[in-house]
Amino acid sequence: SNGNIVNRILPVRIHELDSVDASLLASELGGTIRSVDFIYKAPGVNRPLQPAEIHPHQNQAKVFYRDQVNKVANHVKEIIHALRRSNVNSTAKSPEVISIQPARWKKSLQIIVSIAVLFLAGALFFIWATASQPGETKPLVSIAVLPFKLIGNDEESAAIADGIQEAIQRNLSQFPDLKVKARTHVERFRQASKSATEIARELKVDHLLEGSAQKIGNTIRITVRLMDEHADVIWSQHFDRKFEDVFIVLNQISQSVANSLKAKLTPEIAYQINRTPTQNFEAFDLYLRGKQASRRFIETHNLESLDLALDLLNHSIQLDSSFASCYACLSGLYLIKRMDSLSSSKDYIVKLANRALAIDSSVVEANMALSELYFLLNDDVNSLRYTYEALEDVALDSISTMHLIDRLTSVYMRIGDSDQALYLLDELLKLDPLNQDVLHNKIITLAAEHQMNQLTALKNDLTNHMPTSGLIQLINFHQALESKNIDGIITVYQNIKTLEADKAKWFTQYGAIMAFGMREKKMNAEAELALDRLEGQLGDEPLYRAQIELYRGANQRALEFLANETVGWYNLNLSLVNPIMEVINQTEGFKNFIDRNKIKILNLRERVHQLELRGYLPKRDLALETVIE
Repeated sequence: SNGNIVNRILPVRIHELDSVDASLLASELGGTIRSVDFIYKAPGVNRPLQPAEIHPHQNQAKVFYRDQVNKVANHVKEIIHALRRSNVNSTAKSPEVISIQPARWKKSLQIIVSIAVLFLAGALFFIWATASQPGETKPLVSIAVLPFKLIGNDEESAAIADGIQEAIQRNLSQFPDLKVKARTHVERFRQASKSATEIARELKVDHLLEGSAQKIGNTIRITVRLMDEHADVIWSQHFDRKFEDVFIVLNQISQSVANSLKAKLTPEIAYQINRTPTQNFEAFDLYLRGKQASRRFIETHNLESLDLALDLLNHSIQLDSSFASCYACLSGLYLIKRMDSLSSSKDYIVKLANRALAIDSSVVEANMALSELYFLLNDDVNSLRYTYEALEDVALDSISTMHLIDRLTSVYMRIGDSDQALYLLDELLKLDPLNQDVLHNKIITLAAEHQMNQLTALKNDLTNHMPTSGLIQLINFHQALESKNIDGIITVYQNIKTLEADKAKWFTQYGAIMAFGMREKKMNAEAELALDRLEGQLGDEPLYRAQIELYRGANQRALEFLANETVGWYNLNLSLVNPIMEVINQTEGFKNFIDRNKIKILNLRERVHQLELRGYLPKRDLALETVIE
């Protein structure tokens, strides 16, 4: 009763139920509706299907489950409206029946709505069961789209060649039957002299697509060739078309390749790959050249390339104000351009990204820009929101995916959700067991939770696989801090002095602690050398400056630095075991610093969890092996 039967089968969140319908159902069923939580904020139950939303290749039935749920809910709603209209019409035609109609109406509605709810429950159970039950699935066909060769040396043709490769790569990524190698993996073969067989072997793919492109005036010439791993040609084609036909050519290439590889073209995939980003081909040309300049900036860090990219893209949206991809690209580039003034530039960057998403909600670059922006501004809720949105894109390359998941981890670490952070870190380590940045984050997450036994186990593992890694000393440092072992802290400093700069990079923030330990042992000269070596790398972060002031004996000055400082979960816990702060840890100023930050973090963590429960943040177990090659 009271709708709990569906809860026992499968909890679901779908689009908002009309308030009048909710009241009617609650009244007629005799209790609050709890079977379906109508809070899922999709564009609407009657929207076009969006393949990028659910990753259909990850389930046995290859369907879009949110849409199936929404369809069922829509049918239930139609039944309710039909009953209501029938009741109104019957009442108007037969006034003499008014005295008995409500009872009959109530009984009928109870029966029909009960059937509808059970139908919904059954449909949901079938969907869940089909998605979760293991079954035989045919192996994915793997393919790499190699950088298109440039005919001629003009920049416009280079931009076209890169744009064609990117578009075909993205189109093929829409097919659940295909496993498309990320562009970041194939880029190293741009100038390679290796044979197709050697490239296929190194990339571990079954097929290669190679091609060439040239733009002469308003004409584009494109040649493509699909080969198997032995370099045998499966399909090839030459196109000599007007530039205005470029999208038709791209779609024809994508569908021909997919067909040759026996990949199924569904209506949903056809909808995705047949969409055109703009009808203004001059705007598209400027966009491709802008993207080319932005890639050149990323490779060279030449600010002139960044400014050129911004100029070209701004000109493009002047020609087509509904060019979503162009707005998205601009939002990311302005994020880089205005990195030193994000607070004042936030509104403009958000405006560009939101404009892109309003035109096309599937533009991943806009979500990535918002994810980065809010992370840098310490807005953890919105950073999580847009990071998860970006991860929904099925065509996301592996480098971007790793970066986004690393951002999720950083946010969960910052708010002290260590269980979720450690889960994601362990998933990343399954893909790259010796990734030192991921290992570093795991160490400080465990240290924040005082998990010394797990740190010892991790240290033993690192000793076997990376005996010279600075990460081993990082574990030793935190274990010495935890046990208040000053000699252990000094030993760590003596060991890291011999490390190369990249291996010692994790210790800059601990310079004052190490100097304090050496001074406690009357090693004053060595302490000053340590401070001089590490202090200059700290920047102006108030927490670190406070430690320097404490080392110098300026306790009140240190408390002034802490008065308004905001820290994350790790630094909060580090402050509690930091020996240099013992001199002020009983003062009101220090207690306020700890309590203020602890309350803020705990409140934020609870807010995130509530938003996850309400469906605003889709916390989920990411099956990384299915989204990262």
